[in-house]
Amino acid sequence: MPEHTPAPTPSRSVYGFVLYLSSYSALSVYLVWAFVPDNILHSIGLTYWPQKYWAVAIPIHLCVALALFAFLIYPSINLIMTPPLHDVRTITDAHAININGKNVPPSGIPPVSDIPISEESWRLNLEEVTPHLHKGRVEKDLGKTTLSSPDGDSNLYFPILGSLAQHDEQVS
Repeated sequence: MPEHTPAPTPSRSVYGFVLYLSSYSALSVYLVWAFVPDNILHSIGLTYWPQKYWAVAIPIHLCVALALFAFLIYPSINLIMTPPLHDVRTITDAHAININGKNVPPSGIPPVSDIPISEESWRLNLEEVTPHLHKGRVEKDLGKTTLSSPDGDSNLYFPILGSLAQHDEQVS
């Protein structure tokens, strides 16, 4: 059985050349039909042509069909083929590459791998809830930006305002 390859073969060359010639021939016939007046076509002996309306209507119908496919049908097919959110296939599959148990050099770049959803969720929640564990930066009262730490964060001043009037007093 021959191996499938995109390399040119003699039969593909012939098919490509025939497609090239036929597409340019069809374009030429369409342009003659669309732009040459009917009386000139009739004088040549070409009398059975569709109305000129169709020279405009057919491309418009094709563009509408393409837009309908691109913006409605194609996304709908993709949504139908997507597994539901509670399915395990949305988290991992048979081709996932786990890094568990592999040695990663401390100063090197780790190999390409999939991050488990539990670890990624933990990282995201950790950055939102406790930025000081990731050496985040916190803006203090004087406008200085300093490194955040558990003991340094305790002296931050966050007033709790009970009403809009208290807010206006605090701002002014």
